[in-house]
Amino acid sequence: MTIIPDNDEPGRKHAQEAAICLPGKVASLKILALPNLPLKGNVSDWLAARGTREQLWALTASAPEFVTSDSDNRERMQFTRLSDLLNEPDENTRWLVENFRCRAPAAESTLSGLLLW
Repeated sequence: MTIIPDNDEPGRKHAQEAAICLPGKVASLKILALPNLPLKGNVSDWLAARGTREQLWALTASAPEFVTSDSDNRERMQFTRLSDLLNEPDENTRWLVENFRCRAPAAESTLSGLLLW
């Protein structure tokens, strides 16, 4: 897979964020910064400026593989399948108060209500 970002900071940031989530899910991963793009330009602008399919393939072939750093892996969201979660063994939990349900005030979110009560 090759990610081709827009030629601006938000485009590059989005490409990095997308790429961090993909290792292990695709056979090959590259981020290709197209040459001679105007600021905020994208692949459509590159093609309109007479970029060809053959040039795009050559640029993609010469682009380096994307490699994540350890900090990228710590920051990325981890997903768990529901089936995996349901198959986990039950934890032996000791409750301070048995059969107690906390009700959050109507104006508070459930999580903040649970934290406050």
